[in-house]
Amino acid sequence: MIKPILDRVVLVKVETHAKTQSGILLSESSKEASNLGQVVSVGEGRYDHGILIKPTVEVNDVVVYKSYAATPIKHEGQEYIIVEGKDILAIIK
Repeated sequence: MIKPILDRVVLVKVETHAKTQSGILLSESSKEASNLGQVVSVGEGRYDHGILIKPTVEVNDVVVYKSYAATPIKHEGQEYIIVEGKDILAIIK
């Protein structure tokens, strides 16, 4: 288990579908790189003038993150991505 510190979040990458909604299969080369991740662990938050500001995401949320700000790591055979809370752009509902 990876426990991030401060306002960092650990994600697993969410793969995009290999076919369109109309049923057309896509080749591997035509798939776009996805910036979607599912939250697996969340830090305790960050302090601002002595006040703890908790993260706005929770475990199992699917989020959009800034790709250039992600730090990929491998732990126990699984690939993870660590991002700061400020680099999460949206929660997908």
